[in-house]
Order: sequence, then structure tokens, then C-alpha cells
Amino acid sequence: YQGPGPTAGPSNVILPKGASVAQIAHTLKGAGVIGSGKVFQLAVRFTGAGRSLKAGEYEFPAGASMAQVLEAIRQGRVVRHLISVPEGFTSEMVLDAVMAEPVLTGDAAAPPEGSVLPDSYQVQRGQSRAEVIQAMRAAQDALLARLWAGRAPGLPFTTPQEAVTLASIVEKETGIPAERPRIAALFENRLRQGIKLESDPTIIYGLTKGRP
Repeated sequence: YQGPGPTAGPSNVILPKGASVAQIAHTLKGAGVIGSGKVFQLAVRFTGAGRSLKAGEYEFPAGASMAQVLEAIRQGRVVRHLISVPEGFTSEMVLDAVMAEPVLTGDAAAPPEGSVLPDSYQVQRGQSRAEVIQAMRAAQDALLARLWAGRAPGLPFTTPQEAVTLASIVEKETGIPAERPRIAALFENRLRQGIKLESDPTIIYGLTKGRP
């Protein structure tokens, strides 16, 4: 139990939800992660780990002891895959990235424009695509609520969504971060005066929906 396990590895194993201890032991033994399914079941019983084993995708290094394998499953140290949403991605591009991740399941609809926070997201095998997009939207809502609460007074827009729209236009106007405050101030002045922004990215978006 404490000694080195089989050396034929590393091994990736998927433990489905609702699997019994016997089924988990059989899966681990079949994948060459442990040497004895019976010893594993006895270890689960004696450690009281039966109710804390977590489903998911696991990667076990060659030679991992049965104690290490059991602890990894108890702790839920599952393999996590990353989906990157760079700044400037439109909602359709976000949907493409989520749909292209093969470990996810199900279909999903494109989120509303500007409702997803640019970031790298950890996902698990078997997780639904709709759930992942909802998590991306929740991250955006949380950040936007915090930023909106601390906004400067007298801005020429009245909703967080309008702030995101203007921020996205500024983002596309320049790739140099130091220039963005000046560009934002210019657009704010134009909004206060009720004149057009005259911003090329707004035309490009209308033609290409943000795609290159």
C-alpha cells in the first residue's frame, strides 16, 4: 500500500460519477495504476475514504504508491484543461473556443456580446459547455460590479453595459496600453458633446463581427 506501484505509466484514468469502490478499483487495476484491486478496496474500507472519492479525470505518474493514488482521488486532484479567452474576443469567437474543446460535452449558445471576462479558464472532462460559458459570464459580472461601483463621477454613460461597449472600442483603437486613457478621454468628451465617435473599430465590427 505504501510502496511503489506499477511502473508502466503515466496513466490517465476517468472515474465516472456514481462508480462504486469495486468499479474504481477495477478501472485503476485495468489501467495499470495499482497492482491489486482487492488491496485497494481494503485500503478504502480501513481509511474510511469510501464516501469521499471524487469522480473525474486523473493522471497518475509511473510508480505512484496506492496510498498516493487513493489520496489524489480523495482530494479530487483531477486533470484540468485550459480554455483561453483573449481580450478582444467576440461572443462568437468565445463560443468557437468552447465548442472546440473536445473534453467538454453538449451544445451551447453564444453569450451576449461583452458578457464574458477575458481570461484562461480551467475545465474538466465531461463538464458541459453551457456550464463553462455561464462561469465565464459570472466572472465578468463579478468584476464589472466591482468596477462599476468604484467608477469616476460624471461619466457620459449610465449603465455597466455601455461602459463595456466603450472600453471595447478603446481596446480596438490601439494596441498600446499607455494610449488608452487619452483615447478614452477623447471619446468621453465626444459623448458629452453629443457628436460621433468617428471610430474605425465600430465600422469594422459592423462588417466582420469582430473577426480578422
